[in-house]
Amino acid sequence: MLDSFLEWYQTFREPKLSVNSKHKYIQTIHVIQNYFGQTLLQDITPTSYQKFLNF
Repeated sequence: MLDSFLEWYQTFREPKLSVNSKHKYIQTIHVIQNYFGQTLLQDITPTSYQKFLNF
């Protein structure tokens, strides 16, 4: 999961963001990493994703 998010972030978002926005994305990356760990994107179910959103 984290690898997919990082690839998307670095390719599409990071080059266009302000410093403050980059900081918010980095915080989000840490939250995803802490919650999902090394879970693969294909292994995340709708239920587990909803639990993450409610976290």
